[in-house]
Amino acid sequence: YRYYVHDFLTSDKAIYLDCDVIVNRDIKELFNQPLGDRLFASTLDYGPYWKNGRPAGRYKKTIQYLGLVPESYLSAGLLLINVKRLCEISGDSNVFVQKTLEAVENGIELPYMDMDIINCVAAMVPNGVMVLDDSFNLWHKSTHLGIAELKGTIFHYVSKPNRQFLPAHLL
Repeated sequence: YRYYVHDFLTSDKAIYLDCDVIVNRDIKELFNQPLGDRLFASTLDYGPYWKNGRPAGRYKKTIQYLGLVPESYLSAGLLLINVKRLCEISGDSNVFVQKTLEAVENGIELPYMDMDIINCVAAMVPNGVMVLDDSFNLWHKSTHLGIAELKGTIFHYVSKPNRQFLPAHLL
């Protein structure tokens, strides 16, 4: 859906949420973020590509080819999307499909294909990313927090919950 949002929507911007995202705040706070010419707004991804701010081993070729940088590699499970700007840079062909096909044809490993390509497209535009604070997509530690600590956030359950927080009847 994220690849085709600009092909089907006529609004200037849109919000994408993965199915495991829970909004525990007013969603307008996300939608009203001023994108300007940026393509996307989200939080940073804390994934396997980066170790201490440097490219991790087997992903070096992927990182180089896609033009990814640790300071702006977004988590694509929650995105504020500049639909209007995506239409402008896509022209007559879908830029996401084009970049995916190019990467596959060049033998580039894409372990997180959708997120990799979204970040590749964002990197095509100077200042293409607006980094939001973690409260807009709290995922790297949300499975270890209690409900009180998640108040006023948007949280994303992308990993198994810590057993110590599960009710006894679920153990």
